[in-house]
Amino acid sequence: MDLKTYLIKRCIGVAGDTLEIRRKQVYLNGVPAPIPAKLQYSYYLQTDGDVQAKFFQKHGITDVYPVQGGYFLHTLPETAAKLRTFDFIREVTSLEAQPGEADPRVFPQAPVTYAWNQDNFGPLYIPKAGATVTLTPQTLPLYEKIIREYEHNPNVEVKDGKLFQNGQEMTSYTFQQNYYFMMGDNRHNSHDSRFWGFVPEEYVVGKAVLVWLSTDSSATFTDRIRWNRLFSSIK
Repeated sequence: MDLKTYLIKRCIGVAGDTLEIRRKQVYLNGVPAPIPAKLQYSYYLQTDGDVQAKFFQKHGITDVYPVQGGYFLHTLPETAAKLRTFDFIREVTSLEAQPGEADPRVFPQAPVTYAWNQDNFGPLYIPKAGATVTLTPQTLPLYEKIIREYEHNPNVEVKDGKLFQNGQEMTSYTFQQNYYFMMGDNRHNSHDSRFWGFVPEEYVVGKAVLVWLSTDSSATFTDRIRWNRLFSSIK
């Protein structure tokens, strides 16, 4: 395999699953998926004046961005609840994309056909080796990249909303390998399968088990290393 960028993401759905996200909750085959312990979302803090960086660091918040009237940040739901108890914080608003709000960045980048966003997504079938799908103008945006790039099919092209190989139209396709759907635990600050789609089995290179180094890019030089996370296990 050519050298590529390595990413550590949580495997949310495996080959053969049907995945859906409704108001930030992941569903697999119609059943709510377990919620990771360190799941983070985006929040807006309306504050009385400026807040020192050490306050956010004390509460384990590293993704903080000053905006007009307060701060935009990513953190755990329980941390957001704690922030609401401080007098100088007027409001803590959970940010969420609404159903039907099409995000053109989101897979399969076909907002007219699929009005999906990072919080409301699917349902989407995750291909399994040996499974066959019918190719229509509706399903083609979902599986075109797989057929053209990951399945190593020669002379494949899309024309007028149809898929052709060697000039012959393909009306169905049988997948040659398994695929997976990956998401980051920092759900509103993660570039993952919601944006770039399926991960072929041959691209899965290992399982992360240990944090050997963790840094905070927003901290000063002396405080940049997160010492409490070094050599901790990944669950």
